[in-house]
Amino acid sequence: HLAAREQRVVMALVQARLGQHVLDAGCGTGYYARPLIALGCRVTGVDVSPNMVADARRHGVDASLGDLETCDLPHELDRIVCCGALEFCRDPDRVLARFAAHLAPGGLCVVLFPLRNVWGSLYRAFHRTHGVQATLFDPADLSERLRRHALVTRASRRVTAFTAVILAERSPSQATPNA
Repeated sequence: HLAAREQRVVMALVQARLGQHVLDAGCGTGYYARPLIALGCRVTGVDVSPNMVADARRHGVDASLGDLETCDLPHELDRIVCCGALEFCRDPDRVLARFAAHLAPGGLCVVLFPLRNVWGSLYRAFHRTHGVQATLFDPADLSERLRRHALVTRASRRVTAFTAVILAERSPSQATPNA
């Protein structure tokens, strides 16, 4: 139920259209990539898990194995969807800089992230029990991080008790930042 609510919000914000090139950053099994493909988008998926990439490929997603901090990314993207991945990156700012560097002028980036609150702390504790570190974010702080990388927040909203989403746009007038 919660994942379906998150997906509805993300898909509404991303405003994907036929022919657009979309990066599904941290694509997992293709949960977001598959509906984007159904809309006629060219979707490139990236994930660090070989099993997830294999599963995404079985679902028709052009997925590759890679770390968002270092992997090859397409040079110009119309949209980026990053749901449930940024919190597991060692250097979220480096990932955001790379997103900005590869997003076309006027392109949109949608980031779904765990909130820095009591529910987010439970989410982080759950992952710690499995040996995985997760970063929690405050929406205002994440919006400021995006701004430092030439991405302007256009919308921000809480989705569940422990998740929120930000829609950011690369200004058409800004030069491509370095990543």
